[in-house]
Parts: sequence; structure tokens; C-alpha cells
Amino acid sequence: MKIAYLCLLVCVTTLTGCTAKTMYYWGNYQNTLYDYRKNDDSHAFNRHKTELEGIINKAPSKNKPVPPGVRFELAIMEQSLGNKSRAIELLTLEKQYFPEAQYYVDKILLTIEVE
Repeated sequence: MKIAYLCLLVCVTTLTGCTAKTMYYWGNYQNTLYDYRKNDDSHAFNRHKTELEGIINKAPSKNKPVPPGVRFELAIMEQSLGNKSRAIELLTLEKQYFPEAQYYVDKILLTIEVE
């Protein structure tokens, strides 16, 4: 009985170490992005946009930060819908949380502000 218990304990400990732990909260990003890129229709666009908003809203409750580029991607989507002020807000936050993205964010901000 002790040997079976010991084997079970080793297996559980080993498998626990195999779980993928990420620094950021990704939600269902990978699946909705794949669907959006594959289908490129309004349903997939809205589903992915909703997922990005969900990631931004749920990350704090998961005690994880929003991944880099999520706000940027959502800002581009908002810009395409004509929501200029929301796009600028998201890009400003992206730059605040990820200063290394400043060059790219500033380039997009220039195009938004010119329009």
C-alpha cells in the first residue's frame, strides 16, 4: 500500500510541475484570434473584440497583468470602428504599461490624430 501511495504522490507531483503558468492573463485570446484571422467576418471581429475587452477587465481579478499588445490591438479595432477617443485612451494605457512600445504607439497616435 505504501508503494502505491508513493507512486501516486510522485506522479501527482510530477504532473503538477507540468502545468503551464503564464505571467499574463490571456483568457481565450488564441482561439478568438485564430477565428478572426481565419474567417475575417463581422461575427469573428466582434467575438475577438469582446475577448480583448474581457481580458482587460478580468486580468486584475486574476491577479495578472494584461498582456502586452492587447490594448494596442483593441485600439486598432476601435479606430476602425471610428471610436477615436477610445483608441487614444487604450494606446495611452499601452504606452504607460509597456514603455518599450512607445515608438509604435506614437506612430499610430499620429495617424489617429491626423484623421
